[in-house]
Order: sequence, then C-alpha cells, then structure tokens
Amino acid sequence: MNKIKLNRKLLALLIIIPIITLAFGPAHQAQCLAEENGSYQGKAVSLYKKVIGGSEFQSYIDLAAKQADQFVQFGMEFREPQIWDAALSIAVNELALQHELSKHGSELKVTKEEAEAFIGKFLHTEAEVEVFMITNGYTSKTDLVNTIIKDLEYQKLFLFKAREFKMEVPEAEVRAELERITVRHILIGFTDSDGKTLRTSDQALARADEVYRKVIAGGDFEQLVLEYTDDPGTRATGGVIGPMSLADFVANMVGEFTEGALALSLGEVSKPVKSQFGYHIIRMDQQGTPEGDQYLAEYKEVEDELLFIKVTESPELNEWMDQLFKEAREAMIILDPALRAYRLSNQEKWAEAAKYYRKALKTKYYAKKWAVYLDAANAYLMLQQRAKALKVLEKVAVEAQNTSEYQDMLQRAHGLNE
Repeated sequence: MNKIKLNRKLLALLIIIPIITLAFGPAHQAQCLAEENGSYQGKAVSLYKKVIGGSEFQSYIDLAAKQADQFVQFGMEFREPQIWDAALSIAVNELALQHELSKHGSELKVTKEEAEAFIGKFLHTEAEVEVFMITNGYTSKTDLVNTIIKDLEYQKLFLFKAREFKMEVPEAEVRAELERITVRHILIGFTDSDGKTLRTSDQALARADEVYRKVIAGGDFEQLVLEYTDDPGTRATGGVIGPMSLADFVANMVGEFTEGALALSLGEVSKPVKSQFGYHIIRMDQQGTPEGDQYLAEYKEVEDELLFIKVTESPELNEWMDQLFKEAREAMIILDPALRAYRLSNQEKWAEAAKYYRKALKTKYYAKKWAVYLDAANAYLMLQQRAKALKVLEKVAVEAQNTSEYQDMLQRAHGLNE
C-alpha cells in the first residue's frame, strides 16, 4: 500500500560510493576473456607519500569490476585493462579524499566503536550482519567496520564543506523529519495482491462502513484488522504503519490516505477513506516531536543528514571534488608500467606506450595477461611497426588466439605495409 524509502543515513552513505568510484568513461564493447591469474602484484601508484599496490590495489580492481558488472545489463563489456584503469582512478580519488581528511587532524576521525554503533542501529543481530556482509561482498566484520569508518569520515568531510559553502537546511524541513507519526488502518480493498477483483466500489464501501461501526462501538481494532483487512503488509502487525517522520509519511502514502490521517486527532478513527486501493479505516495512534534534550540531539542529527544529502547534490561540491581529483591526477606517479602504458595510449603517445608495454610484459604478473599483449601490439601497429606487433602476438596464449579481438589484431598486422 505504501512505498518504503531508504533510511536517510544509509542513503547518505550510498551517495558516497558513486562519487568516489564512478570511473568508467564510454564503454568499448569488446569481447573479454576472463583471466584468473591471482591477486595483483607489484606497485600501482604513488600519491601524497603513499604507495598503493599488492592486495590493496587488488581491492580497487575488485571494486571496479563490480561497478563494471552493473553495465552488463545494457550490453556493455569492459576489457581487463579498462578495469585496471578504473581501479587506478578509484584509488587516486580515494587517496585525494584521505589526504584532504588528514588536514583536519582528529576533528573528522571516526572510531571503531562509533562505526560499530552505527552498524548496530540497522543490523540488530549477528545473523543480520552476516547476511549483509555476504550480500555486499565483505569478507569479515573488520572489513565492514573499516568501510563504515571511512564512509562516515567522508560524510563528516562533506558536511564540513557544506558549512564552508554556507549551506543550510530550513528549520521547517528538519521539524518535518522530527515529527513522528504512527497510524493503524484496515483496508477494504478492490483487488487482492495478485490484482484479482475482490469487490466493487459500492461493495467495498458497505463493508468498510460495517467495520467502522464495529470500531466506533468499541471493537478491538487489532482483532478487526485480522478479520477484515486486505493489506497483507500490515495484517500481522495489527494494521500499524510507522513510526515514521511526518515528511516520510507524506512522501510515501497516497494522497487520500495522508489527508485522511492528518485530519485526525490522537486516538480518533476516520470514517472510510477512499483511495486507489480501496477504503481505509484509519486510527491516529501517535503524532508529535521529541522534547527537551532529546529534541536538541535529534534536531542536530537530522539537520546533518539533510545537509549531507543537499551538499552531495550541489554544484559547489562537484566543482570542489573535480578540482581535488584533478590535482591528485597531476601529482600521482604511476608505478605500474601497464597502467602507465594504457594511459599513454589513450593520449596517443604510442612510442612511450610501447616502451612501457615492453616493461610490463617482462613482469611475472603481466606475462599471462593476454589483453596487455594485444594493447602492446596495437601500439606497435600505430607506430607502423608490423614485425614487432606480430612478434608480440605470437606470445599470446593459444586459448586467447581464438577470440575475435585477437583475430582482428592479427588481420590488421598482416594487412599493414611497413
């Protein structure tokens, strides 16, 4: 009967991930042979006196691969070098944010205990934590806690920037979130959950009037819910909707239901209210805001949540982050020869790219990465060096030679006149 919104805090953290990880440009629809060659080896990049490599860079590769998977439904496929390059962008973006955080000392730090308390607000049992970890690819509770620490620190950083930008949230918006509402209802529906007609509008109204009279006569509301309601989502809870903020209530409920509920005083029961779903008998169980110290504490918490969402949608933050990431790209030193060669190729600096591809193919990690051989061959072909391209292609594993990408590259090489 109603739509359920994400909790603002969880929504806030979900906003951070695309900001940091949106690393892919236009997709190249190329076939990609899956390669299992172990975890990343070597050093990938150096920035702000920190070197990223080994298993740490592998985690960025995994994140980039997971992001790329989201495009599969649109018929897009990414070659492995694109995944590595995206991982490099994610790593550099994150290093830039970490560097910015370091300028604030302990002011924006989040402790392990704070992260665990945050998790506990939404995942109440170890079983729920376990399911969440499995669903979202966390290998351990420590991994989850560390991720939450990082995300909460980013949230603090963005809130700092919001106030620096002189952003504010109107008091009315905060109060609308603070005001809590709980209602109970009995739905006399027109159709069942499968869309099959249960009764006509007149029949539904007659039945709703019957239920209303029983409630007014002192009937047990929860018992009447069990006996009459056609809302499967609230039958087991006695018809309860809430508690939720007034803002969420207005946003999530159909208009007629909202109007009918908000017209009630505490404990009052409505006459049948018609909506697209049927007729509702609504009882107002709770409406109001916290008081005293609780109000002040919750006001600040809600204000921060709304301000965070506001700043992440602002052009000011986008411009600041664009500049932050631009400075990081200019300051980074790419240590991995294949990663460096790939970016040089994108800049059409073919001679330099070929030099770094040669270095990459001498390393143990890239020795079996056939996509790197193809990119190296492409660099040679762009330099009109067919013999070198063919020599590289000869070293590609037999199973990769059956791919259309390899065959296309081979055909290009044979068709080139040096």
